[in-house]
Parts: sequence; C-alpha cells; structure tokens
Amino acid sequence: MVSHTKSIVKNSIAILSLKITLPISFFILAISIARILGPEEFGKYSLVLAIYCIFELISFLGLDNLVIREIAKEPANASRFLSNGILLGFFSTSICFLLMSIFSNVMGYSYDIKKAIYIIGFVLLPTFVNSLSEAIFIALEKAKYAFFVSFIRDLFMVSGGIFFLFRYHSIYLVLITIIIVRFLSSFFFVYLLIRHNIKLSLKIDFTFIHNIARIISTFVLIAILANIFLEIDIIILSKIRDMAEVGFYSVAKKFMKMGFLFIFSFVTALFPIISKTFKLSKDTFYKLCSMIFKYTLMFIFPIIIAINFLSSDVIFLFFGKDFVASVIILRILIWSLIPLSMIFLQSRILIAADHQNKDLCALAIGLIISVTLIITLTLKWGYFGTSLAVLISTVTSSILYCYMVSKYVFKFSYLFLISRPFLAAISMAIFLFFLRKENPYLITPISILLYFGVLVILKTFVKEDLNFLYTVHKQKDSISDLRE
Repeated sequence: MVSHTKSIVKNSIAILSLKITLPISFFILAISIARILGPEEFGKYSLVLAIYCIFELISFLGLDNLVIREIAKEPANASRFLSNGILLGFFSTSICFLLMSIFSNVMGYSYDIKKAIYIIGFVLLPTFVNSLSEAIFIALEKAKYAFFVSFIRDLFMVSGGIFFLFRYHSIYLVLITIIIVRFLSSFFFVYLLIRHNIKLSLKIDFTFIHNIARIISTFVLIAILANIFLEIDIIILSKIRDMAEVGFYSVAKKFMKMGFLFIFSFVTALFPIISKTFKLSKDTFYKLCSMIFKYTLMFIFPIIIAINFLSSDVIFLFFGKDFVASVIILRILIWSLIPLSMIFLQSRILIAADHQNKDLCALAIGLIISVTLIITLTLKWGYFGTSLAVLISTVTSSILYCYMVSKYVFKFSYLFLISRPFLAAISMAIFLFFLRKENPYLITPISILLYFGVLVILKTFVKEDLNFLYTVHKQKDSISDLRE
C-alpha cells in the first residue's frame, strides 16, 4: 500500500510542479516588466499575452484533455498521438498564426502591439509540441520527465528575458527569447519520448486522425470558449479604457491566476485517475470526485482570505506603489477563485464521464453572460466594473456546471463538502480581523495554521481518503494488467 500511495503522491507532485513552473516564470517576467516599464507598457504586454493565450489553446485543439483521457485508458496509443498530433500541430498553429494577425488588424491596435503579436505568434508551434509531450507524460504517469524539461526551459526563459529587459528595455527581445527556448525544449521533449519507446513517425495515419476528428470537435470548441472566457475581460477592457487601466487590472488578475494555478495543477494531476475510475464503477467515481472537491475547497479558502488581508502589501511588494489601484481589483477578483475552481473540477468530471457536450453547453451559456456583463459594467465603472462582472459571471457559470453534473453524472452533497472548510475559514477571518493591527507577515501564517487546526479538530483529514485512493490506484493497475 505504501509504495502505491507514494507512486500517486510522487506523480501528483510532479504534475503540480510541472503546471506551476510556466505561470511562475511569466509572473516573474510580469513583475520585471511592470517595475521597469510602468503600468501602460505592462498593460500592452498583458493584452498581447491575453490574445496569445486564446489562440495558443485554440491551436492545441483541446488535445490535452483528450490525450490524457485516451492514453490513460490505452497507453499503446501514445506513439500514434505523438506522431499524428505533431502533424496536426503544424496545420493548426499555422491557421492560428494567420488568425492572430488578422485579429490584431481588425481590432485596430497600435503598431507596437501588432508587432508584438506577430512575434509571439511564432511561439505557437513549439508550444504545441511542448503541451502534447507534457500530456503524454502525464497520461503515462511519468510527469517527472516533463517537469525536468519544463523547469530547465523556464529557467532559461526567465533569466534571458530579464537580462534583455534590464539591458535594452525591450519587450520584443523578451518575446524572441521565449521563441528560441521553446523550440529547443520541444526538440528535447520529443527526444525524451523516443527514449521511452514512444515512436515518432512522419507517416500520416488517416484512420486515426479521422477517429480523433470525430471526437475532437467538441474539445476544440471547449478550448476556444474556455480561453475566451478566461481572457476576454482584458481584451474588452483594452477597447473601452486606456492601457494604464489594463495594466492595473492585469496585475490583480495575475494574483488570481496564481491562486487558481494550484487548484488547476491539483485537479490535472488526478485527471488520469479520474478518467480511469469512471470505467470502474459510478460509486467509486463519485467518491473520488467528492474527495477531490473537498480538498479543492479546503485549499481555496485560506488563499482567498490571506490575499484579501495582504492585498495592499503584496501589490506594493511585487509591483510597487504605482499599482495602488490594483488593490481593490484584487480584493474582488480573488473571490472568483471559488466558482472558477468549481467550474474547472466539474468540467473535468463531465469530460471523464464522456459528457463533454454538456461541458460545452454550460461554457457557451456562461461565456454569453460573461461578455454581456463585462461590456455593461466596464462601460459604467471601468476596471472596477470589469472585476465585478468577472466575479458575477463565474458564480453564474459555476451554478450552470452544478446543474449539468447533477443531472447527467451524479449529485454532489455541496453543503456537506463545503461546511467544514467554511467554518475553518470563518475562524481564520475572525482571527485576522481582531489582530489586523499587528504585523501582517506574522499573523497571516499563524491564521493559516489556525485554519488547518480547525479542520483537524473537525476531522476533515481522514485516513480513509488515502486508503480509498490506494484502492482506486490498485484497481486501475489490475485493469491495465488484464489488457496487457
């Protein structure tokens, strides 16, 4: 049992580490750009990055979820996904590069923004190969190799980017550094996969591509809508207000994204097990998803309360007092972590249960609501309205997802799962309120210890969770052995 549990924990830690290296790298670059170039230039950088992120994940065709789900079920398909995936990548990234160029011209952006968009467009292809390789390693439960490459890649990307930023004050050179490093890492990723007996063939398997195409259309639409949902706020704000406001808003959003990153990594680490468990039994699937939901909520609350309490301190510490306007935005945006995490987890549940069409439906409705609210409230209150619109739209979307999961998969005991973390969060908030005049860097860690202490007293952490995870892991291994 110990060895199985260690295997799960090691792979989960590797995936968590893999998923946080890139966002942390971009966060460090963002701090450098904001401090050196100021709010307006940082606003331009954030806009370019938001546009790139939309087209990057569109170009990937939603293959990450499909690759992890299908290879986790049938590891023998890894070579076919690698070979045909790279060929698909050449096609999809070329199309997205063209669409990015057209979009930048249609939106009427300034010359320097369009130039940055054209440059960063060349990152699409190597990023596709990087993401495909990472998904294959995750599905095969060998995430440590993907983490190794990603860590080296991001280390060179950050150090090179900061060097050119300090030396030449040029965002363009930062983007070129990212391109070169990404291409080098994509070659090394493929090399490692070949060393693990994942064969690379340049011969097109039309039957396999046809089978993927039948499934992937929904995943492509999910990828498109999900990324528009996450990035449309910055694009809309950039057309209604000036780039300085975009900069203020983007700083707050960086912190919100960093908080969501840990939830994203935790759920992604367990997604291969979730996908396999669905084939075991509905009862086992429900228990596993409930356990993940419980621990997801457990780690969200202290993040939200701590960031609310330290909002001005962290903004000034990382970005400087020029970004004082970001404080109130952060205090609003950070609460969207709860509904956003619920959306992401329930989206993975729907995909694992082969209900990705319901995922797409909830996402489409949520996006319509989000765009409507963002435009309306941004016109009225600027970046303050944008942050309110994001919070309201994520809450609305999470309710839609709750409905979809309850109707088509199973009914979560939401009140039961949220009750203990909520009580612990109230204890933490009360503690911070009464000691708010004390040193915040001293009482915040103490309040987090209090939070988890209350959870222990309420018997939230139970040994049965580890035993259950071990049983699930053992069952899926038995199924894999029978297939072999």
